[in-house]
Amino acid sequence: MGDILETAFAAIRANKLRSIITISIIAVGIMSLVGIQTAIEVISSCFSDSFSRMGAESMAICAQDAPARPVSLAQARAFREAFDCGSSSASRLVNPVAQIRGGEVTTDPVVNVIAADDGWLQCSGNALACGRNLPAEGRCCLIGGKLAAKLFGGDEALGRNVSDGKGRWRIVGVLATRGLSLGGNADNSLIIPATDDGSPLDAETGYTITLLPDIAPEAARDRATTVMRRIRRTGLGCEDDFVIRGSDSMAGTLEAIKSKLSTAALAIGIITLLGSAVCLMNIMLVSVKERRKEIGLRKAIGAPDGRIALQFLVEAAVIGQAGGIAGILAGLLGGNTVALILDGDFSIPWKWLAAALLICLCVSLLSGLLPARKAAALNPVDSLRHE
Repeated sequence: MGDILETAFAAIRANKLRSIITISIIAVGIMSLVGIQTAIEVISSCFSDSFSRMGAESMAICAQDAPARPVSLAQARAFREAFDCGSSSASRLVNPVAQIRGGEVTTDPVVNVIAADDGWLQCSGNALACGRNLPAEGRCCLIGGKLAAKLFGGDEALGRNVSDGKGRWRIVGVLATRGLSLGGNADNSLIIPATDDGSPLDAETGYTITLLPDIAPEAARDRATTVMRRIRRTGLGCEDDFVIRGSDSMAGTLEAIKSKLSTAALAIGIITLLGSAVCLMNIMLVSVKERRKEIGLRKAIGAPDGRIALQFLVEAAVIGQAGGIAGILAGLLGGNTVALILDGDFSIPWKWLAAALLICLCVSLLSGLLPARKAAALNPVDSLRHE
C-alpha cells in the first residue's frame, strides 16, 4: 500500500494545477457545510446560555399580528401591578439602526435603542458592570458594555451624556458584557426609560411583556391569560388578541430554524461536491489517457487489473480528502469567526466533521471508479504502443 500512496502523491504533484483546482472546488463545498454548521452550533450555544440566564420558565407576552391592538405601556404597567405570581417588565425596540454619539465619537447605525421599565434588567437576564438600575422616568439610560467601550474607550462612562439623534441621555449604568441573547445584543444597546409619548412607532409596534413566574408554567400561563384578557377588555367568548410564548416554544422555534439551516448547508455542500466530482472524474480520465504507457508497462511485468484500478482509486481518494481537510479548516475558521463576533465559545461540530470526511471519501471514490475501471481494462500491448 505504501508504494501505491507514493505513486499517487507523485501523480498529483506532476499535475499540480489540475489537482489544486479540484481540491479547491471540493474545499469550497466542505467549507460551506462545516462553516454553516459551526456557526449554527455557536449561535445555539449563545441562545442556550441565554435560556439559562433568563430561566427555563420565562415567558413573553405580545399582541397578535395586525389588526390586533398593540400592547401599550399602560397595559404593561397594569399587568405588572395585577400579576402577583412573579416578576415582569415591559420593553420595546425603538430603533434597531441608531447612531449614538458620545464625546467625540459617533457609532455606525447599528445600535439598538430599547425603551424599557426598571424591571427589564432582571427579566432580560442582564447584569450591571457598574452604576445603578434604570429609573422609572427621566433622561437617564443604561448602555451596553461594548457600546460604552466604543464611545469612551477606557474612560469612565457613568455620568457621561450620549445622544441618539432624538434626545440626550445621561448614563447611570453600564451593562456587563454577555454576547448574543434572546433579547438581542444588549452589549451594543442603549436602554432608555419607557414612556407613553404617543409616537406613531409606539402605537404601531407596542410593547412586549417579559415574565418570570415563580409558579408552575401552566398555572402562570393561565394566570397571565386571565390578567391580560381583563386588562385588554377581551369580550366573553372572544379569542385572545395576544400571544404568550414560553421558553419551550422559543426553543422549539430555534430547533426548527437550526434544522432548516443544517439541511440547507448540507444541500449546498452536496451540490458543490457534485460539481467537484465531475471535475475530479475528468481529471482522472485525462490522467488515465496520459499514463497509458505506464499502465501498459505495469501490466506487462505482472500487475493485476485490481491493483491498477486501486492505484487510480487511491489517487482520487487522496485528492478528495485533501479538499475535505482544507474545507474543514476553512469552515472552522469562518464559523468560529461568528463566535468571535458574538463573544461565544469556540465550537467544533465533530459529527459534521466526520460526515464531511465521509462524504468526501464517497464522492472521490465514485468519481474515480470509472477512470479506475477504464485503466484496468486497457490492453497492455496497445498501451505500450501508444504515443
